[in-house]
Amino acid sequence: MAARSNPPFHAEHIGSLLRPDELRRAFRAFSAGELSADAFAEDQNRCIREALAMQEDVGLQGITDGEFRRTSYWSHFVDAVDGLGVAPARFRFRDDTGEEMEFLSPHVDGPVRRTRSYSTGELQFLLAVTDRTPKLTMPSPPTMHFWAGSKFVDNGIYPSEEAYFEDLIKVFRDEIADLAAAGCNRLHVGIESLDDNILTYFKKSSRFKHIEKFCRLCEKYGITILAYFIIGTPLDTPEYLRDLPGRIEDLGIRLPYFNVLSALAETPYYDELLANGTFSIDHWGKFSANPVKDFVMPSVRSDDEDFELRATVDQYVARFKHKEMPVFVT
Repeated sequence: MAARSNPPFHAEHIGSLLRPDELRRAFRAFSAGELSADAFAEDQNRCIREALAMQEDVGLQGITDGEFRRTSYWSHFVDAVDGLGVAPARFRFRDDTGEEMEFLSPHVDGPVRRTRSYSTGELQFLLAVTDRTPKLTMPSPPTMHFWAGSKFVDNGIYPSEEAYFEDLIKVFRDEIADLAAAGCNRLHVGIESLDDNILTYFKKSSRFKHIEKFCRLCEKYGITILAYFIIGTPLDTPEYLRDLPGRIEDLGIRLPYFNVLSALAETPYYDELLANGTFSIDHWGKFSANPVKDFVMPSVRSDDEDFELRATVDQYVARFKHKEMPVFVT
């Protein structure tokens, strides 16, 4: 069977690539003022070309620069937007020995204004050096406030969270327009649900009205949306599951992924299952204390419930699947 030339592909690399030692040394030298900006850019370009060749050699069709130009996956966003700085996050990392480490996250210290594009340079370089499909990652809007909890913005900057979100939305709206002009024709986004009650349950700041605006914006610029949806939540209703495919089509989304909700660690869903007795022990806590290779989270549904959910997904697949734009299900 011939490899697909248009996304989505059956095999893709997700996230950043491991940085070569040469690039790590160049980052340190540049930060210390021992390497010029031009020389640093040359090192980055060379390492990215080598990473592209590696991906092409193994047969990948979606090619990434490995995020080699970024100090973190969101750093370029902060650098290109006035009003964003960094501050200690509300959360801390913990390694397998239990040692904790503080990390920095975006912090709002002024009115948020985009000063330049933060993604088009990466895209334009990829378009110039590979004939396969270039792909890049944009940090999602919650990245700019999630890690700091309710203390993500200095006092007096915004009269309300809604006012901040309006400015942040404009940053993304302008970036999408520039990406479209640079050659981007597909965006992958985690929408998760079209029901405001479920979005609230997931503690999402977006609502259906925001999702609809986003879809119309992509339609305006000729961008195809690949959207991820979650079903199997405690708030799903038969009516919602019945109407979901039609609502997806009404939004112009041609590439839906469907995921069945699982109990991930430290999520409200997991905490709810632990509190209501569905889990008799804290499986994630036990795993954290003694990691094992073959850990499997116990099922949260009966066999009949699982079968019904899978049947629902099968119906969605039958509705959306066709030769050029297959539906992916996990």
